[in-house]
Amino acid sequence: MTKNLSNQQYFIVKPSDVEIIEGDTVTLQCQVGNQLGAVQWSKNGLLLGFRAFIPGMPRYRVISDSSKGIYNLRITSVTIEDEGEYQCQVGPAQNQLPIRASSHVTVIVPPKSLTITGFVSSESDNSEISFPSILPSTSSDHHIVEAKESEKVILMCIASPSKPPPRIKWFRRNIELLPEASRTHHNKSIVNNRYTLFTTESSIILYPKSEGIYSCEIEHAGLSKPLRASSMINIFNEPGPPIIEGYSEENSVILGETVTLTCTSKGGYPHPKVYWFRNGLELDKSFNVNSRNDVINSYSFIPSIDDNQSVFKCSVTSNLTSKPLEASIKLNVYFLPSKVIINGPSETRLYKTIDLKCTTRPGNPPPLLTWLVDNNVTSATTIETQNDGSNGWIIKSTLSYTISQRIPSVTFTCKVEGLPQKKSISANHQVNIIFEVVDFCQ
Repeated sequence: MTKNLSNQQYFIVKPSDVEIIEGDTVTLQCQVGNQLGAVQWSKNGLLLGFRAFIPGMPRYRVISDSSKGIYNLRITSVTIEDEGEYQCQVGPAQNQLPIRASSHVTVIVPPKSLTITGFVSSESDNSEISFPSILPSTSSDHHIVEAKESEKVILMCIASPSKPPPRIKWFRRNIELLPEASRTHHNKSIVNNRYTLFTTESSIILYPKSEGIYSCEIEHAGLSKPLRASSMINIFNEPGPPIIEGYSEENSVILGETVTLTCTSKGGYPHPKVYWFRNGLELDKSFNVNSRNDVINSYSFIPSIDDNQSVFKCSVTSNLTSKPLEASIKLNVYFLPSKVIINGPSETRLYKTIDLKCTTRPGNPPPLLTWLVDNNVTSATTIETQNDGSNGWIIKSTLSYTISQRIPSVTFTCKVEGLPQKKSISANHQVNIIFEVVDFCQ
């Protein structure tokens, strides 16, 4: 009996070859016209059955609408093991011939990670580089390599297994290096005796004269954006001499006002230690590093009288220097004497000359001393200025004064005025006048 081919079942939509990224969902389409035979899918020759849910394969499901002849195969969370040949198969029925349509699913496996490492090499040639089996994981911080100027440095990058192999680039400070500057290998590995993945290894040889950030970057069809790993190459350098800011010996500071001394050392690697000392005793070692890799120690304090003429020294120490690098300043603190003292008689007779002595506690700079008699300025007989070492200056003055007015008392004032904000301090001394009693009856 001859079959009627004009009414044979046929494919309205055939499944097509597809590339899918690992982890995504893929739908293989199949729509049959004049469909009478049963429809099922096969994978690499394995029949998947006629049910919507396929036993033992929970990620596989047939999405069907038999009234329209639609039998689509949906695969969720695709893995490398889903790669292969798929067939939409329509069986024979009522003089209908069986038909089949094939689709190849290619799974794109993006690299999950990119690691970088580096080391200083003692080899002088550019022989084949051996990659370590395990590389340190990268983090948000740069991997660091330390080297002497022009010393041979090898940087290596490894991209985790992927398919197809990625394209790798090298950069220095975000400027791409020529491809021939690096060596790249794609090593195959077989998964489940069927699927091929590639581990990409790349290396670059450098002879850096200055510090810099080097990066390797991979591009891959399965990545929405490139992966990048970076290494910081630091070149050993002696630290710069200490620079002190915040005070100069041509200036002075005022007692009670905050002073900030900043010491900076530039260009050293590894970063040196920057400490403050006061009169030879360690004062502060809390240094930090700024964005330009300058090492800075800022010390803030409110100076006291004891700080006057003190030597503040900044010391920079490094393993690359034979001895510390030092700079120092001598602090000059302005302060008013804390007290003024007047010594002298508390009473005298009319027309008699008395001597009063005024002595100040230390002040800096030497204050200006003025005598007043009943608030009227008078000239001192003697003024002597003595250096009290780091404590400042002591003023001693003598006033010889003759009582010439018949008044009950005289008030003597010793006033000293200093440079700090032109403040003054004074002391008063009262002398009572004794009058002789004249007996007019004699």
